[in-house]
Amino acid sequence: MKNYRNRIADDILKRKLEGKGAVVIEGPKWCGKTTTAEQIAKSVLYMDDPSNKAQNITISETNPKQLLRGKTPRLIDEWQIAPKLWDTIRFEVDHRGELGQFVLTGSAVPADTHEITHSGTGRFTWLMMRPMSLYESGESNGTVSLKELFEGKEKIEGYADLTFERLAFVVCRGGWPQAIDMKDEEALKQPRCYYNTFVHSDINKADNIKKNPKRVGALMRSYARSQGSQVPNTVLVHGDLVNDLQTFGFLFETLCIRDLRIYADSLGGEVYHYRDKDDQECDTVIHLRNGKSIDHSFEYCASIYACFIGLRKVISLLFSALQDRHSFSLHLPISSYKLWIAFL
Repeated sequence: MKNYRNRIADDILKRKLEGKGAVVIEGPKWCGKTTTAEQIAKSVLYMDDPSNKAQNITISETNPKQLLRGKTPRLIDEWQIAPKLWDTIRFEVDHRGELGQFVLTGSAVPADTHEITHSGTGRFTWLMMRPMSLYESGESNGTVSLKELFEGKEKIEGYADLTFERLAFVVCRGGWPQAIDMKDEEALKQPRCYYNTFVHSDINKADNIKKNPKRVGALMRSYARSQGSQVPNTVLVHGDLVNDLQTFGFLFETLCIRDLRIYADSLGGEVYHYRDKDDQECDTVIHLRNGKSIDHSFEYCASIYACFIGLRKVISLLFSALQDRHSFSLHLPISSYKLWIAFL
C-alpha cells in the first residue's frame, strides 16, 4: 500500500468526530477526501463500487439502515448517489446517542436535495478539504507557524532552499496528492487532464445541462488570468480585457492563499481579502473566532528569486476601528538569491 502523507485535515476530522455524530467532508475532486477518511474509519461502504452499486442503491431505497451497519466511525463514500441515506444517518445519530458515528465523502457535484427532508442541524458538521499545502507535500519544512504568530511568539523566522524554478514547478503541478510522487514530467500533465475532464464532463453534472467545452475553457482561462486579484463578472466574460503579463505573480499569490486557508482551518479561522474605496488593500486577512486577526501581503520578485509576506499601509486603516481587539501584522525580509517561505 502506498504510504499515506499526513494531512492537516487529519486532526481537524478527529476533533469534529468528537463533537458531532457525523462529519461531511467536502472539497474538489482528487484532493484526498476518501483517503483521509479511510485513515480514521473502522468500516467502509463504497457506494459506487461497480460490483455493488446497483444493489447499494436498491437497498438505500428499501432498507437503508442495513447500509449503516458496521464498526464506527463508518465511512460512507459517494453517499450522494443515494440521497435518502442523509435522513437515515440523521435518524441513526439521534437514536444511537453517540458521537463520531459516520463520515460522509462524495463528489463535488451536489446531491439531489429533493430527497432530503432534514438539514442535519446539530447532527452533522462539515469539513472542507483542499489540495495539499507545500508543508503537506514535503516541499516546505514548516519552521514558521501560523499558530505561533497568533500566540504572540516574539521571534519567528524560517528559511527554505526552494529555488524559483522549483517554485514555478509546484505552482504548475498543484497539490493533488497522487501527483506529488510522480515524475515531474507526468506530474505536470495532471492539471491539464483535470481541466479537460472538467470542461468536457464534470461541469455538466452540476445542473445536467450540456455546455460547449470551448466556451467553458475560455471562461476558465479568463478566470485563471484573474487569480490572486479581485475581478468583476464583466471582466470574466470579456477575457480579452484582462492583462496577462503578471500571471505568475498572481498564481504565486493564489498558492500562498491556498496554503493559508489550510493552516487557518486548523485554527478555526477564516481567510478574507480587504480593499477599501481608496484602493488600499491587503491580500489576506486571517480572522479567528476569538477576534484576533493578522493581515498579509504577498509579493514575488523574479530578479532575486525571492518572495516575501509583508504589510501595506492599509494596516493602520483596517484596524483603526478595532483598537479594542488583538490584532497584529507580519513582515518577513527577503534575502537575495534565496527563497523565504512563510507559514509553509
